[in-house]
Amino acid sequence: ALEHGCGLAAGLRDTSGSLQAVAFVAYDPACAYLLLLAHAATAPRNAAAVLVWRTIERVTPLTGAFDFEGGNSPGLARFYSSFGADEVPCLQFTRCRPRWLGKCLHL
Repeated sequence: ALEHGCGLAAGLRDTSGSLQAVAFVAYDPACAYLLLLAHAATAPRNAAAVLVWRTIERVTPLTGAFDFEGGNSPGLARFYSSFGADEVPCLQFTRCRPRWLGKCLHL
C-alpha cells in the first residue's frame, strides 16, 4: 500500500524520541482502513488515541470514510465510539464442503 501511494504508516514519539505508538492505514478514495494500531506497554494512556486522531486528520482529505476494522470487545467499541464511530454490522460468509454432503449428492 505504501509503495502504491495508498497507505499511511504513522508513529508517535515521546520527548526523548522513543516510539510510543504506531498505526498503519490503507486507503482508497472511498474509505480508509485502520489495519494496525499498537503501543508500548510504557506508553501514556492516551498515546494510541492521539495517534488515531492525528491519522484520521491526515487521511480525511484523501478519502470519504474511516473504518476502524471492527473488533468485538466492549473496550474497543468504547474506544472507537470516542472518535464518533458508529457500529456497523459486518457479515462474513465462509465456504465449506462437508464430506457427507458430497456423498449425498453423488448417490
